[in-house]
Amino acid sequence: MPMEKHFQYGSEAEFTSHFLVPLLRRLGYSVVVDYHGPHEFGKDLVFGEIDRFGQVAYHGLQAKYVDSISQSDSHDLVKDCREAFDNPFRHPTSGAEERISTFTVANGGSITPGARTNFFNALAVPHGGHIRMLDGKQLVDLDRWASVRQVESVGEQLSGLRLELRYNAMFMPLIKDIVVNYRADEKSPLPLERLRVVATAGYLARPVLATHIDTQTVQSYWHAVSNLVNPGLDVMATGLHSRENRLHVAELVLTHIDTALRLGTGIEEAVNIVLTQLGPIAAI
Repeated sequence: MPMEKHFQYGSEAEFTSHFLVPLLRRLGYSVVVDYHGPHEFGKDLVFGEIDRFGQVAYHGLQAKYVDSISQSDSHDLVKDCREAFDNPFRHPTSGAEERISTFTVANGGSITPGARTNFFNALAVPHGGHIRMLDGKQLVDLDRWASVRQVESVGEQLSGLRLELRYNAMFMPLIKDIVVNYRADEKSPLPLERLRVVATAGYLARPVLATHIDTQTVQSYWHAVSNLVNPGLDVMATGLHSRENRLHVAELVLTHIDTALRLGTGIEEAVNIVLTQLGPIAAI
């Protein structure tokens, strides 16, 4: 079979750097090192992750960019795999010697059934559960899955931000009415609940699509709600301040609520546009 039509790279090096490395990073692997060369010992790429026991696990990958891997080709891959497991690699940052726990062959083209059979049978002992072979079609499917997962994650974050903005926008006019009444009569009850900023703070900690959603506007919104409106309501409710000070704070709360409402409306409009562009996958 010919090379997977999804790939239009000029060489194995381009396939590795432009497709495989970004794919591994989107899949959540935080360490991707290119060891391609005379001393690679079967490992073109080494990538790592923190496993469920809190330990760092490393994985080796042999990249191929050929139309098809045949049964005769698989003998060299068996040799590569054995060398990859037998020889540790030196971590580029710590300088420590580490070993891989899995080995993957990734080819932009096809892999014949004979090649798969010989590869897995030859390495069944002792590496049976720790070896993989991925052809071009499988890699494309994996790439699409990683992209969908990334979109879903972004969609969840933005949908949570939108829900928070809508809740606050619904609650703000009520707060304004209560504060206005409080200025006229200090015995008027004040709201026990405060505006929410959890999703807003979460977005600022890990902003996504910042070219579409102005992070400075989100920062200003968070500041108005978290540092001005909510603390102002607290000051008014404590009774530990003078009447003059409480009335001054009430005026500030009204001003900052208007500011936050205006900023929140603009942020929600931008979020709605992004969620529409992402499509139904992100419309949570």
